[in-house]
Amino acid sequence: MPTFEQLQSYYATYSTSDDVNVAPSHGTRHDWLRRWYHLLTGDVDPRDFVAVSRGTRILDYGCGAAPYLGHFRARGANISGAEITPAIVSTYRAAGFDVALIDNMERIPFPDGEFDIVYMMQVIEHIAHPHEFLSEVRRILRPGGWCF
Repeated sequence: MPTFEQLQSYYATYSTSDDVNVAPSHGTRHDWLRRWYHLLTGDVDPRDFVAVSRGTRILDYGCGAAPYLGHFRARGANISGAEITPAIVSTYRAAGFDVALIDNMERIPFPDGEFDIVYMMQVIEHIAHPHEFLSEVRRILRPGGWCF
């Protein structure tokens, strides 16, 4: 299992602040095309399965440079992100997004009962203690909240 520093170093080169797209992307404007593409490729996209209504409190844990924060905010969700790469966090914050820097893989940097929905894409495989981590996810979910 890589150390926290190794993961942070890897993801700093995997995606950079130049990759961050804070505006809803083409995949957001053409939902049917995105869904068709994902059906063909087998790819997974939270825009296809995370249903939101105005005011839904969402956390994208491990948000990276993907366009999901802009998509859900444009649909009225109250979305936050958490990310391991400082440059990406800074870029999102400069654009007015609430994105926290992950500085400890064992602790999610948000208060108890904060979110209706927490989703993460390509995260759990990097967690050394998944049971403890999922308990941490449960801590930040409101009663009846969902984790994807």
